[in-house]
Amino acid sequence: MLAPLGSIGFAACAQASEKFNVTLEGSRLRVDQGELAKSFQLKHLVDGYEVDCDKRYLVVWGKTEKINPSNPQDTGVSLINLTDMRFVYQGFGGKNVYDAEYVDGRRALVVFEDVPLTFDLASGKKIQGADAVDVDSPSYKKEQCPDFKFRSYRKYSG
Repeated sequence: MLAPLGSIGFAACAQASEKFNVTLEGSRLRVDQGELAKSFQLKHLVDGYEVDCDKRYLVVWGKTEKINPSNPQDTGVSLINLTDMRFVYQGFGGKNVYDAEYVDGRRALVVFEDVPLTFDLASGKKIQGADAVDVDSPSYKKEQCPDFKFRSYRKYSG
């Protein structure tokens, strides 16, 4: 059980009326959905997260708990399917992840670091080469929707 003190809580709706309660503490994430509850052990701390407009996916990123002296800028990335309550991807994105956006018109996610990473939401696989999202293209559009409570969190935003 997670202690309520010192934790960051947020609620998101997976469907129109079905509520999720999520609590972040260190490298643990707990999701409560009505009668269901599931805890996820992340491989990293939480520096930020973003929920998509449909409230089906949650991406979380952050520094590792233990610094790797040979590559101290490693950043963990976890993508969770909120409908199925399971990890779609959990690993390390690479260098200094600072933001993430869901792509308008595609079931894709861009994780911003030195070189942006593109992920397929359904499979969690990295999309590379010509199929990757070109964030510098004039046709690139991030997903837009009315803001909702606790849609995103940035530990280091001003």
